[in-house]
Amino acid sequence: MPRKKQRARSAGHASHEKQNQMLRELATKELHDYLENHSMNAMIRQAADPVRERLMNAFRHHLRTHFLYLCTRDGSFRGNYPQEIDAATLPFYIETFAEERRTPKRGLSETLVARLDNGEPSIDKLVAETLFEWIEDLSAIVSPLPPTVRKLLVKDLKKQVHQMGYAGKKEIMRDLTNYFTAERIERYIRQNPHYMNLFQIYDREQAANRELDQHLLDRIPDNYIDLYPQARQMKRTFILHIGPTNSGKTYQAMQALRQAVNGVYLAPLRLLAFEQFDALNRDGYPCDLWTGEEHIEVDGSVFCASTVEMADFHTLYDVAVIDEAQMLSDDDRGGAWTAALLGLRAREIHVCAAPYAEEILKRIITDCGDSVSVTYHDRQTPLSMERRHVHFPGGVKPGDAVIVFSRKNVHAVAAELQTRNFKVSIIYGSLPYDVRHEEARKFNSGETEVVVATDAIGMGLNLPIHRIIFLEGSKFDGHTRRILKPEEIQQIAGRAGRFGIYDEGFVCGVRETHSLIRSRLNMHCHTIAEAVIAFPEQLIGIDGKLSDILQRWDTLPPHEGYRRASCQREIQLALELEDETDDKELIYNFITIPFTEDDETLHQLWHAFFRAELEGYYLPFSSYAPVLDLEPRTAESIAKDSVSEQRLGAFEAAYRLCDLAYFYCERFGRKDELTEIITTKTAISHRITELLAEQNLTGRTCPICGRKLAWNYPYTLCNDCYYSQY
Repeated sequence: MPRKKQRARSAGHASHEKQNQMLRELATKELHDYLENHSMNAMIRQAADPVRERLMNAFRHHLRTHFLYLCTRDGSFRGNYPQEIDAATLPFYIETFAEERRTPKRGLSETLVARLDNGEPSIDKLVAETLFEWIEDLSAIVSPLPPTVRKLLVKDLKKQVHQMGYAGKKEIMRDLTNYFTAERIERYIRQNPHYMNLFQIYDREQAANRELDQHLLDRIPDNYIDLYPQARQMKRTFILHIGPTNSGKTYQAMQALRQAVNGVYLAPLRLLAFEQFDALNRDGYPCDLWTGEEHIEVDGSVFCASTVEMADFHTLYDVAVIDEAQMLSDDDRGGAWTAALLGLRAREIHVCAAPYAEEILKRIITDCGDSVSVTYHDRQTPLSMERRHVHFPGGVKPGDAVIVFSRKNVHAVAAELQTRNFKVSIIYGSLPYDVRHEEARKFNSGETEVVVATDAIGMGLNLPIHRIIFLEGSKFDGHTRRILKPEEIQQIAGRAGRFGIYDEGFVCGVRETHSLIRSRLNMHCHTIAEAVIAFPEQLIGIDGKLSDILQRWDTLPPHEGYRRASCQREIQLALELEDETDDKELIYNFITIPFTEDDETLHQLWHAFFRAELEGYYLPFSSYAPVLDLEPRTAESIAKDSVSEQRLGAFEAAYRLCDLAYFYCERFGRKDELTEIITTKTAISHRITELLAEQNLTGRTCPICGRKLAWNYPYTLCNDCYYSQY
């Protein structure tokens, strides 16, 4: 080591030792001896010991004084405070601190150095166990401050209040919280030069936010119904079709649509939109299809089948049908149903919904000044809960629908049933809709005997199901794993008992789910109290960044009977794009493109589309089209190789990429690309259909030995491989 560095290190060590010596000299003989001869853990355990009480008092005084200093001075220590504390000691620098503050010295219990006995946990370990929790409590105290000020202050606290969480923590925090109110903290910090600039920035931002809030309030009508002035100029007639699943609500509504001069059907899923599109055209009623991922125009069409998000509020219709309208309370998509109710320009609107949505639908329609009547529908076949649970897979019979709540589990369950010689259809949300349609067709025609599905089966799919079996009683809803709600169980269970095929439908579960399904099958569902309102597009014309407008909309109090759809996804995407342009209309058109932003490939492609549109260059489909083996498999390859979840997943991911490309090209006028995209999508769908038709899905296996595992086996490795490895 160079002599200069060695001398510097020696000098630093000597300085540190000098400070420690000074602190030792300040300590009382009684307290110093106690700490030298007892372990830290022993001291903490002896709660009644007067020395510990004195130590806690020192903590309280030190923390108050320290915090006050941070608030009123420039936030950085000067004087004899070392930047790092030796891991072998736990010093309190109260006396040096007190000298700098010119406050009276309070005695030797305020300044101490504790050394741990040999063999006891190190200071580092004690700090590691307490520091995070300690800083979290400090953060809570300063939470009323502006975020930028709070972040810097907590950083300073974390740096300066190092190792103080090991004794009397709750009492100290209560004392500190009572002493430093939010108002007092802000008063101190506003006078602190270290934080003054941040407060000035914050005050300017608050003033701008108040101005933006006022602009938003000026543009938002006192009643949300006035967001759609063209619809308010009409006198519309609503017919509510209220009833449980399998009661013929949609059928009767569609019969009224077929008698109309022109009309529109709004579906919750593109699969259902396609189903009605197909049925109307097949029966001689020319109909277009309009979804975010596909647009098919039929010559001479007077009808349109559409997903609810694609509703047209400018066209004047004779009759409209809004399906599954209880979805108006859904946090993510409910705004589309609310907008359809408020904004559709149709002489007569048929609304199909579950009973628990009746009251809010009538309230919204009456508020719009329109007339409403209700037609009640009863189930066409009775639905019964089986007395005993079913054993899986031995208890599964032809005509059953087996319900799980993830794509992975659908594959695993279907594979187990295929090994028992069942022909199986599978249905889940990420399958292309024409593949789901084909899987449903095969079950309807008897080509398959059992269907394995997620809750995607719950809306609109008319399948000849005799019995619903719930293998799972909980689901991941995008945020957390939770128990199934009564309305979710009833929606899915209602698919059992197809009218005209079975006289009765049955529901059951396996041992783990049977009692839950029984208790919630006939449970009363809470009446919907609020409809979700989506961000009104007309607000993007307000001065300010789009992300700021979305943020302020997200924080404004909603009108009574409504709650706002969260804009957090759109805000995050807008923040990404605002670094590149301030064109709010372009940004809005991109952040409202539906895609899975957590998928890195899709996210990058979405960003590439944005840059191409911003800079005015052409991004041909051939430059990013998925590269897949779309050749049919030979009999030899089928015999050798089963269909893995990964193989299907690659095709599904490619289909999602094509969906994003289609939506972009359709929205931004890249019409020349659409034919090639549709051709690729069709080829992918056919390939997935072929793979599923092989009835050769791979079940779960141990990745080391290849042993087959049960669909719900909780671990990745089998027991033998786990114990041999660990």
